[in-house]
Amino acid sequence: RLDRLARNAGSLLRIGNVAAAAKCYETMVVINPSDASAVFNYGICLRRLGKKEMSNQVLERARELRK
Repeated sequence: RLDRLARNAGSLLRIGNVAAAAKCYETMVVINPSDASAVFNYGICLRRLGKKEMSNQVLERARELRK
C-alpha cells in the first residue's frame, strides 16, 4: 500500500496537484510515522500549499528522524 501511495503522490506532483499529493504523503505518515522521506515530502507539500507553520513542524520532525 505504501508503494502505491508513493507512486500516486509522485504522479500527482508531476501534474501539479499538490493538495492531493499531500494527502497521499499524510496517509503514508499515519501508516508509518518513522518514514523520514514521507514526512519530508509531506512537509514540502505543506510549504507549497502555503501552510508555513505546519510545514516547519513537519520538516523539523523529518530532520529528527534522519539523525
